Amino acid sequence: LHWEDLGASNARRVLDRHKDECLTFNDDIQGTGAVTLAAVLSALRASGGRLADQRVVVHGAGTAGIGIAEQLAAAVEEERAGAGGRRTIWALSSRGLLCASDDRLRDFQRPFARPDEEAADFPRDRDGRIGLAEVVRHVRPTILIGTSGQSGSFTEEVVRTMAAHCERPVVLPL
Repeated sequence: LHWEDLGASNARRVLDRHKDECLTFNDDIQGTGAVTLAAVLSALRASGGRLADQRVVVHGAGTAGIGIAEQLAAAVEEERAGAGGRRTIWALSSRGLLCASDDRLRDFQRPFARPDEEAADFPRDRDGRIGLAEVVRHVRPTILIGTSGQSGSFTEEVVRTMAAHCERPVVLPL
């Protein structure tokens, strides 16, 4: 079964419900994740880097963004021959960095929520959110992936901050 354009509240639930009954595929979650993983691996092949050594920021933690994060985490774990792939990924929703204490997170976002103490020193905006610029400044990502509908997120400041600490940044504004 190929699932297409199911809302964020249903996409993961429907996929998980049927995965043990028949072959099932959600383009937004798995298709976007697979294509983005291929792009990241190609970029790393060109730069000589290893996926397990990267710090990834995914701006847009909806079904596509988390699908990408899941694919990347699985590939890191395969490369490392062990767990810990999720620790290399920081995801942001429209409410900022996903943090464990946020009770508004969707079930599919929770595995990528960062421990609150990890982000305790990150400055927050007036609404209490940790935005993309602060995450880039503190995390120093080597890969930046955009799946958000928020226009203007990848500002010159964000890209310059990333490039200041990364010789060959990978920027994928999807």
